[in-house]
Amino acid sequence: MRLTILRNMGETSDFSEVKISNGNSSISKVGVTVQRGVGVRLDVRMQVRAITENDFKTWLDSTHKYFSEDQVRTLKEGHSAGGFLGGLLCGAFGLLFGAGNYNHFKDQKDTVIRVEDTVNQGFLKSLRNVAMSDVEVTGGLWAFGETFQPVTGYLFVETTSVEFKDGTVLRAINSSSPVLADLDGNVVGRVPDKLPDETPQGKISIIPVGGPRIALNGGGDVRPITLSRGESVLLRVE
Repeated sequence: MRLTILRNMGETSDFSEVKISNGNSSISKVGVTVQRGVGVRLDVRMQVRAITENDFKTWLDSTHKYFSEDQVRTLKEGHSAGGFLGGLLCGAFGLLFGAGNYNHFKDQKDTVIRVEDTVNQGFLKSLRNVAMSDVEVTGGLWAFGETFQPVTGYLFVETTSVEFKDGTVLRAINSSSPVLADLDGNVVGRVPDKLPDETPQGKISIIPVGGPRIALNGGGDVRPITLSRGESVLLRVE
């Protein structure tokens, strides 16, 4: 016997209205004190619910019919850059519901979008069907202060959330371009791509909880990794 589990859509037949928020969200629970000329390492490890990279790409590829060729090209270029799911989701809404302006909803909180066009409601329905997953956000990054006065900062990343009329909330998180900010979201420091000695910074990893883990060079060091073009390692998938 074959059992098929269907997602319960509940009261999701009404896609005439949706609420979107975009901005920086903290991913570090403990703050660090920084000032100009001083670098501090932040180690992040936390679990949140968000859309995974694979699910986001599958959904994005299925939505091209709602956009013009130029808009599809913009979305593809944004996705190929890697790590910008939060910005991409916000940008897709800007292209479709913000008069074609990719940044229309950037840094906007609780913006209500009313959608009368049934075609565009289909876009919202397709997004509503994307599953949220428990993901682990991990990484170790160096941050540097920008003022002579010591300040306390936390690691923030761009996040976009979409709330539907039935109360369902979907969230997409950037793993690239983190910033150091205070609890009010005011930027207080830099998280550069390279350290002062030109050593590249690591990346924040966002992986499904309980998903495949990667062991480096056949050893017992099991963790997610990010490879640059031309790099290779021996992998053991568990």
